[in-house]
Amino acid sequence: MLKITQQRLKEVLHYDPETGIFVWLRRCGRGLPGVVAGNINRGNRGYRLIKIDRGQHTASRLAYLYMMGEYPPAQIDHKNGDSTDDRWVNLRPASPSQNRANTKTNKNNKCGFRGVVFEGEWHPTRPWRAVIYKDRRRISLGYFPTPDEAHRAYKQAAAELFGEFARPA
Repeated sequence: MLKITQQRLKEVLHYDPETGIFVWLRRCGRGLPGVVAGNINRGNRGYRLIKIDRGQHTASRLAYLYMMGEYPPAQIDHKNGDSTDDRWVNLRPASPSQNRANTKTNKNNKCGFRGVVFEGEWHPTRPWRAVIYKDRRRISLGYFPTPDEAHRAYKQAAAELFGEFARPA
């Protein structure tokens, strides 16, 4: 990715921190003055992508550059989990592990609880296992007789490991 400066960003785009919307100030590539910049790319997990000077950037990273004068240290997390909501109050710098902690429960999840896995074949009296991931390492939290108990263990560990980044569901 080609990095740009805050100065160059402010030459070509205006960012409204209240709405999270970027608008072109002058013609830049295909962007026309007064038009909302970028497109929401579903293949890129729904982030708004904006092209400036042959470089493609997510709107959330550009918002950080626009407001803070530098690129974010690692990743940008959307507090409410909506990758299209680039309002300044919804954005915060995050490590990759913190960012993953704030993701929604996978739609393929069969039990409905985040961090809970059914392993009844190996543990018939305690068939539900609670697991959590931190820095790409899986941490087993134990085996439980019900998915509710396993989920409680997951929520407690998430609160301890990730604090404000922990998504309770």
